[in-house]
Amino acid sequence: MLIFDRTLRALALGTLLLGASIAHAAGSVMFASGASTGEKPQSKLWYHDGSYWCILRGPSGLAFYEKVGTAWVRGTFTGAVLQSSGNADVKWSGTTLSVLVYAGTSKLYEYTYNTTLRIWVPAVGFPVTVPNPSGSETMVLERDSSGRQWTAVEGGSKINVYYSTSADHRTWSQTPVVLQSGVNADDICSVVAFGGNKIGVFWSDQNRDEFGFRVHNDSDAPTSWSAEESVYAGSGHADDHINLAFDSLGRVYAITKDAHDRMALHRRGVNGGWTTKTSVSGGSSTRGIVMVAEQDAKVYILYTRWGVSPNPIQYRVADINTLTFGGETTFITSGSSMNNVTGMKQILPAGSLIAAAANSSQSLFNSFGNPPPRSVTKVAPDGADTVQRPSITAAPNPFNPSTTITFRIPDASWTRLAVYDVHGWQIAIPATGMLTGGEHTARWDGRDVEGRTVASGIYYLELRAGATVLRHKVVLAK
Repeated sequence: MLIFDRTLRALALGTLLLGASIAHAAGSVMFASGASTGEKPQSKLWYHDGSYWCILRGPSGLAFYEKVGTAWVRGTFTGAVLQSSGNADVKWSGTTLSVLVYAGTSKLYEYTYNTTLRIWVPAVGFPVTVPNPSGSETMVLERDSSGRQWTAVEGGSKINVYYSTSADHRTWSQTPVVLQSGVNADDICSVVAFGGNKIGVFWSDQNRDEFGFRVHNDSDAPTSWSAEESVYAGSGHADDHINLAFDSLGRVYAITKDAHDRMALHRRGVNGGWTTKTSVSGGSSTRGIVMVAEQDAKVYILYTRWGVSPNPIQYRVADINTLTFGGETTFITSGSSMNNVTGMKQILPAGSLIAAAANSSQSLFNSFGNPPPRSVTKVAPDGADTVQRPSITAAPNPFNPSTTITFRIPDASWTRLAVYDVHGWQIAIPATGMLTGGEHTARWDGRDVEGRTVASGIYYLELRAGATVLRHKVVLAK
């Protein structure tokens, strides 16, 4: 049984930060196929069921690969090869794998996972064509907490979002929601789900010399969006290089490049407001990505490093609280220049990092650490399933000043227990991390993420663990 409180979390983070920095070998060949890992805002890797997976364009076309030992093995199941060309953006929701293939005609594929056979099963009625405005450069996919799918894409000098209009994601809006007009034809955008109930779109605007961001609450109409947040404005600040990440507190991370090939990392606070760290790469760099390793209290940025021949993929790691970066580490290199590093949208498993990139003739990867182990369902001699169903309770309830939350999850999975008020605002995160299947407890002391005591009233606990989503009402009575 695992107990969470503020003191234990602080001790755990402190221990992780004391660990020594380890240099790792600079990559291995995945397969012969060049320039298959673009584009900048997209993510092509994920982890599930004890394995890393990716969808990349290799010798057979755009296809599924699983990391088996030190090699990547192409899937041989039905639907393992999606199409001959295109660049994929991948979103694993815990129940559904959605794959957006950006090409002349962009398509959405969906899959479910067969645990027994360890294969990805194509959903009936897919692929479907999704809108792709004229002149676009790239497109990114996201899924909100209601299950709605979204794409973000620049086209016609506008920042556009499209969304699924049916529960099965097979029909889509044909008229975009325009979040900004008058951007440069070279600009791009990306979209991220965060905070448990929101999505946000981040874009470059080279005509206005800024990066912008707008937020949509999942419970609102698809056309309802917040006013623009100007993230980083100034002469030469904006270029068409963006990659996004999130953490379980509801913060959004964005890495960008300016017109002078300098990288900046931006973070949006839980309740809004942006912090920017400039010149976060070691020198002249391009095509950066950002990944969060929350259990390790780290944020990784990876990028193509210019000024070194041949150009390698390097990374720097920052403390997740202070965003203070250490030195550069070369992560992927070869006899010719590397480019287009790609990673995953998921929060990184503890003690791990993984990425892929390409040169003119090969795709290469590097990694350390491992994905979470496979979940094994225990079966009693009479065949009865011994793993109990997911549940969540709190006692005492009503409570003052604290309540103990008991929750049960069926399998090992990344778990997040959050508290929301009646308006849907996130108040606290009593528990988050990679947990084993079974029963766990956490405590909420009636304080928000800043340590302030909240008012009396009704609050809602939300448990998310893999495919499990449970809610429970509690009352703070003073």
